[in-house]
Amino acid sequence: MRYLFSRLIYFFCAVLMLFMLSACDIEDYSIEIVLNPPLGLKASVSNVVVDGITNESFIFLNFWAYNDEHYFNGYRIYTADTLSDLTNENTNSYRMVLHPTDSNSLVTIQKTPFTREPEEIRFNMKKDADWSPLQNKEYFFHVKSYSREYNAESLPSNFTNVVFE
Repeated sequence: MRYLFSRLIYFFCAVLMLFMLSACDIEDYSIEIVLNPPLGLKASVSNVVVDGITNESFIFLNFWAYNDEHYFNGYRIYTADTLSDLTNENTNSYRMVLHPTDSNSLVTIQKTPFTREPEEIRFNMKKDADWSPLQNKEYFFHVKSYSREYNAESLPSNFTNVVFE
């Protein structure tokens, strides 16, 4: 009888604990996804002579990256016409620069496998974010690391600008 009574007490305590834990509002368990942000973003304008005759200009971006996260997929480069447009996350006034050959890509620069040590990333931008030709104006940029698996981005890199002429 004593054995049955102790088992009944254990059962009652277990049910009570389950009831108390279910009332603690711990129903949605989520993993915090953190990606290392790119560092040292720089922008410049470069001219290249193509076929010995044509002079082609483009914006050259480079930054340092270290992304050892297994869920990392690449980098998103964002551009805007003003610094305030680029820094305001609550508006859609900045645009993602599309992948140079795949306008349906979720990243500007695909980078898999992930990097195992700090790496300098270089990107030549010949067209605007909407694939239209670059215009004679000032462009502002920042870069974020991206995870397709979690649809997550890192904090932005530093902000930089360049005047394209």
